Amino acid sequence: MHIRSLAPAGGDAEADAALASVARAVASAIGAEPAGTWCTFTAVDRMTLGERSVSDAGRIVYLDLWLRSRGAEIDRAALVAAARAASTGFGVPIEDVWATLRLVEPGRVMAGGQLVDG
Repeated sequence: MHIRSLAPAGGDAEADAALASVARAVASAIGAEPAGTWCTFTAVDRMTLGERSVSDAGRIVYLDLWLRSRGAEIDRAALVAAARAASTGFGVPIEDVWATLRLVEPGRVMAGGQLVDG
């Protein structure tokens, strides 16, 4: 998964801890090991709400979760778990986490040097 937001006040250590928390939450939701869950973070330089600049206190966290489907119920549980962990880890209200589930569809995603079969 990939997360974007203004850099957290705690710097790299806070971002690393948040990513680890999200990895554990998603792995738990899908019945996998956290070591197989890749997480990346990009610090956004500027964020606005309309014409108003947003500081750390008003930031939004954007999360894209790429997942091989394990069924609709588990997929939704993984998305909710990721959003909740990101909320806690990055210190924003759950309402300020915008998360998207992107299912890895057979023949439509390239990973590990080849098309993913499913």
